Amino acid sequence: MRSSGRLPIVRCHQSDLLKTSSVTSTLYHAVYDEAGDTGFHLRSSRYIVGVAVLSQSLHDLQRIAWTVRKDARKGHIRLPELKARLVPEWLVYTGLNNAMRWEWSAIIAVIDKGSRQHGPNNSEEIYRRLTAHVAKICVIRYPLLHFVVDRRYTKQALCDRLVEAIQLQIAASGLNAILTIEQAPSEQRKELLLADYLAWAVFQKYERKCLEGYQIVSSRIDCEEIGRWNEVMFPMDEKTAWHPGGRLSPFETE
Repeated sequence: MRSSGRLPIVRCHQSDLLKTSSVTSTLYHAVYDEAGDTGFHLRSSRYIVGVAVLSQSLHDLQRIAWTVRKDARKGHIRLPELKARLVPEWLVYTGLNNAMRWEWSAIIAVIDKGSRQHGPNNSEEIYRRLTAHVAKICVIRYPLLHFVVDRRYTKQALCDRLVEAIQLQIAASGLNAILTIEQAPSEQRKELLLADYLAWAVFQKYERKCLEGYQIVSSRIDCEEIGRWNEVMFPMDEKTAWHPGGRLSPFETE
C-alpha cells in the first residue's frame, strides 16, 4: 500500500510475513543512512556503511538536529543542510557528544569491497542488501517498527526495489513484524541527521582508521557486523555471510 502523499510509504503488515508469534505493542522508530559508495574503481571507497538509529521518540531525534543547528550558528556555519560531509569535523563531534543526552541505540552493518578490482554487474544491489540487512536486525529487536531511510533514489522504480529487498530479507528470515518503510529526503526529515553523523563516524573508523567519532558513541551500538561484498551478494548461508564487527576489518590481513 502506498500513500497518496509526496513520500512513498509501504507497509508490510503481519499478514505479509509469518503469524507464528505475537508482536510487541511498543512502536520504535529507526532512521537510516549510509556512508561510502558502491563503486568498484580506484577512487571508490573500500567500505560502505549502513547505520540505523533506534528510538521510541522521533521528537528526541529532531531535538538532536536542532541542537546541531544552534551550534552551527554559533560557529557561523550557515548551510541549508548540515550533512557530515559538508561541515567541519568539530561540529560532527559536538553533535555526537550532545546526542548522548537522549535515549537511542544504533545498528551498524559494513560491507568490505576489498581490492575493488572486481564487482557485481549491478553494484547498487550492494546498497539494497546492506539496507535490508540492517532493517532485519532492527525488526528482530523491535517487530513494530517505523523505518525511515534517507531517500537515495528519485525514480519510483528504484524506491520500490529497495522496499522489495527489505521485505524479502525479513520474510526469508521468518520474522513476524509490522513494518512501515518510508523513504524521505533528509532536508525534510531532520531526525535523519544523527544517522548521517553516525554513518560518517563509523566510515571514518573503517576507511580512515580514525576512531574519534566512533568512540563517542560506541556505548550505544547494539550490533555491528561486517561482511565481504561477494559473500553478502551471493551467500551460501546468510548466517555465515556476516561477521561480528567492533574492530577494523577482519579481512585486511587475509
